[in-house]
Amino acid sequence: AGHGETAALVILDETARQDYARETWKAVLPTAAKSGRILAISTGNGISVVDEYGTVAGNFFHYLYANADALQARARFYGVFTHPDRDDDWYEREAMALPTADRGEQYPRNEIEAFILTGTPYFDMESILWYRENAVREPVWRGSFQEVEKNGQLGAKRVEDGFGCLSVLLAPVDGHRYAISADVATGKGQDYSAAHVIDLQTREICAELRGKLAEDEYATHLHYLGRWYNDAQIAIENQGGWGRAVIIPLRDGKTGRPAYPRLYRHTQFDRASLDQHANWGYPMNTANRPTALNQLAQAFRERTLPWVTSQLLLECSTFVHRQTNPSPRAQDGCNDDLVMSAAIALEMYRQFGEHPKQYKPKRRPKRDRRYAWERS
Repeated sequence: AGHGETAALVILDETARQDYARETWKAVLPTAAKSGRILAISTGNGISVVDEYGTVAGNFFHYLYANADALQARARFYGVFTHPDRDDDWYEREAMALPTADRGEQYPRNEIEAFILTGTPYFDMESILWYRENAVREPVWRGSFQEVEKNGQLGAKRVEDGFGCLSVLLAPVDGHRYAISADVATGKGQDYSAAHVIDLQTREICAELRGKLAEDEYATHLHYLGRWYNDAQIAIENQGGWGRAVIIPLRDGKTGRPAYPRLYRHTQFDRASLDQHANWGYPMNTANRPTALNQLAQAFRERTLPWVTSQLLLECSTFVHRQTNPSPRAQDGCNDDLVMSAAIALEMYRQFGEHPKQYKPKRRPKRDRRYAWERS
């Protein structure tokens, strides 16, 4: 500090657990900007994300740590072995006895464990970390569909632009059966419309769609995406009514474009007599939501998905248990559209996929009635 000036020292303790950490940081920054320092200290408590528009969501302490250089700050990590009395034997004996989240919070060995393994995650974070390091698949093509008219009929061409809403991981294979799951947003606000194409024979995620699309635009993309993937069955999330605006143009078609041939109609499995034809789309309600999400959690935990995308992993990392309903859901400011879509995709695989270990009853040999009298 210069002559007559007082140096300010602001200490923010357990910053990762402060509900108003972002606002607090903004308030104290001018105090220390001219002649002072700010120390933000904390154990980990989940991660932050920055979307394509530059909006920061999730845990603000992680954002400060991960972006220290850009913020002209210095980041320091003090892990479990900073203490001189702790070694590998101590870690195996003491730290490994704790649950994963507690171990990541209290005794992290590196920055990844400190942030990824902490918080109140819904998914098994060690498996999320495993997928991040071993089974993330990058798209081979990215773009969108552009609807065109030819001879009075509507069709579409695929336009590759490197930043479109559709990411293709595997192109369709002749003879394979596919399903498409679709989570619907309004095209406005924070949420995205999201969809996944899943191979019903291999359980592979073949394509991912994520964008802020109006309902009719989303229906157009789903129509041509489904036709491209061998007339895939399309299951549209229809809880709350938003899906209806997407279902109607697919179900009824529009001028110059026929109705889509294979739309999912839901049957409540605990009410087998319910008319299936009255239930267009997949209702992600309080009865179905836990089942669908549990299937996705199990797939991550058992690592049975052949691969995932980086964007889906990012949403899974900020999908947490909450004290208010619906729980679990995304952290404040984060998204879970891809999580919901992936959960519906696995539900489609459960209902219509080929399961290698599925029990198939043996057929009884037919009785030869011609000689039945000899054995009677």
